[in-house]
Amino acid sequence: MIHKLIIFNTKTLDGIQIFDRSDVHLNVDLIVRLVAAMGIMSENLGDSKGEISEIELGTYQIGIFTVDTLAYVVLQDKFDNEPFTSKILNNIVDLFHEQLIEVSNNLEIDRKLKSEIATYLETMKFPDVLISEVNKLAETFQFDTLGACDVLFLADLDDGIVTTFANADDQKISNLLMEILSEIPFEKSWIAEMKSKQEMNEEKRSHEFWVISRIGMTDFTILARGFYQPFIDKNNIINKLECLCKDIHQLLMQDTYVW
Repeated sequence: MIHKLIIFNTKTLDGIQIFDRSDVHLNVDLIVRLVAAMGIMSENLGDSKGEISEIELGTYQIGIFTVDTLAYVVLQDKFDNEPFTSKILNNIVDLFHEQLIEVSNNLEIDRKLKSEIATYLETMKFPDVLISEVNKLAETFQFDTLGACDVLFLADLDDGIVTTFANADDQKISNLLMEILSEIPFEKSWIAEMKSKQEMNEEKRSHEFWVISRIGMTDFTILARGFYQPFIDKNNIINKLECLCKDIHQLLMQDTYVW
């Protein structure tokens, strides 16, 4: 989720906040000077342009890109899908860059322009009223696949984990899947498979697969880690996972929830 969007003049370092969810409290000047200092450090370490693309701060990250002499600085969650964020911000640049140059010079932004920018940054939140229905669909999937997935959850490209259907004791798997989600092209799904290093006791499920499957053309995805035996057709499990995505997509596309 994008929490703040700040622009500043790279020559004067004068900056202004043009979007704020008011849920993270960070001083604009502090962020601007941090970005500028990191740029100088990058230049001293051998980057002739002194350019940086991101800075990680705990569970957040700061993304930066520059057009002409105007720097765009976004504060977002660490696991947000970066290509998705880039697409949103490129829309901002295409539509408002000339106006924002003037804003950076005057250090003032009118209410109308601020509202227009917010409409591009405030993406759809998964409807809470659908969570219980989605949980039932996931239960059916787990039953049909004999609980093949020990990690299974629904996530938003820019709002993190929405709801968890199954979760191994080790949170590292979910974090790894979210980290992969943050890097891959947002319009694509992703599948990987390998021999498992885990002991699966009497079930002897020696192979595992990892899946990230986008739900239609929405901002939502299903992420899973599953196990299977060599003589079992894993594609059957993955196909059922795709059916789960289609069922969730159908729920979202009901007239009440179309956006």
